[in-house]
Amino acid sequence: LADGGAPYFDIVSYHAYDYYQGGGHYDNYNWHSAWNGSGPNLINKTKYIKNLLSSKGVSGKGLFCTEIALLCDSNCGDDFEQTKANYVVQSYAASAVYGLQASTYYTLVNAWRNSGLVSSDLTQDYPSFTAASFARQMISTAHGGNDVSQGQVRIYEVFPPAGKLWVLWSLDGLEHTLALSSTPRAIYSLYGDPLPVSDSLTVGLAPVYIDWGP
Repeated sequence: LADGGAPYFDIVSYHAYDYYQGGGHYDNYNWHSAWNGSGPNLINKTKYIKNLLSSKGVSGKGLFCTEIALLCDSNCGDDFEQTKANYVVQSYAASAVYGLQASTYYTLVNAWRNSGLVSSDLTQDYPSFTAASFARQMISTAHGGNDVSQGQVRIYEVFPPAGKLWVLWSLDGLEHTLALSSTPRAIYSLYGDPLPVSDSLTVGLAPVYIDWGP
């Protein structure tokens, strides 16, 4: 950029990882990201790249986060798999809100640092695979969004073709009951299971979807 290279590329590709810390928690202190703060590392890296481009007077470049993953090297178990499922949904929702043209979870097959969505012998789908599949269905066609968080509840509002969608979860690990302004069209778990529809919702660490309709 300093030497005038901006006209010679169209897209910035980058990677964003966080590290499992147990109990549903993750962080990457190199980038000051954490489960109860900014969220997935994708967010702070995207902000950094946007600020860098802007500081050099560069605009109109696409952003592709070509590798996103939650990593675990030891003491990985059922809680890690649940945390990974949460992380996938949070990352894809953030991708829409922060204007990425594409984001890719790495990797499908569990062959590196327990990051995979399916087992290495392809016989088992992890919870994160189910969560990623439903997130793709709900979020992948969304264009833009907003952070409309309320207190300790992170709320990402995104706009798929069918209307308005909220993706929300607890920031402090506690359950919070959220009063809604109206009754939504549908509410789903992160795995796509329909949840009771009402004008209030209790939210914990696991993300949920609120479909507001058109």
